[in-house]
Amino acid sequence: MTWAPCLILDDKQIFKYSSTDHVKIDTLGPDTRVYLTGGEPTIMTEVLDFMERCIDRGRTDFDFTLGTNGQKLSPKFLELSDHFTNMNFSFSLDGYGRINDYWRWGSDWDTVIKNAHLLQDRGHTISINTVHNLERNECAKALQEIERVSRKGSFITVDAYRNDEEKERMYAWNLTAKTIMSVNEWIE
Repeated sequence: MTWAPCLILDDKQIFKYSSTDHVKIDTLGPDTRVYLTGGEPTIMTEVLDFMERCIDRGRTDFDFTLGTNGQKLSPKFLELSDHFTNMNFSFSLDGYGRINDYWRWGSDWDTVIKNAHLLQDRGHTISINTVHNLERNECAKALQEIERVSRKGSFITVDAYRNDEEKERMYAWNLTAKTIMSVNEWIE
């Protein structure tokens, strides 16, 4: 079965899997990170099954992040997610407001914001991972909006580099980012 990239991180190793079938649930704990992307993990039966297996085995205290478009959160998914003590959602957006809706056909910005608030109200952490797809001046506006809608700590993921070698690789790899800066430039 192949359905979603799965990345497990700990202090020593990085493992990549094509499904959660390879994740050793009994080894998951506070020092482990599982990051699932899709498709759309919030509606994928395989992800719901994985979450249920973790709950059944009492393994709900690992760093668990799902990449999402923020559109669909079923009652079952929400109930399962509440069992995890470190549940994070990395919202993949292609702009602010109508720009996101234009680039992501079928997306509705109001739904994204409503669902971000819903997840935060349930104690989960939100990140926005495509702020860098905006022009630099639009990034500032998006960051202000992220701060405005945040009810507890939020974080963003951006394209950044630490040295000339990383900068060269970043520009060679990038397909969509309009704002790529050094780590220090993003911090400023």
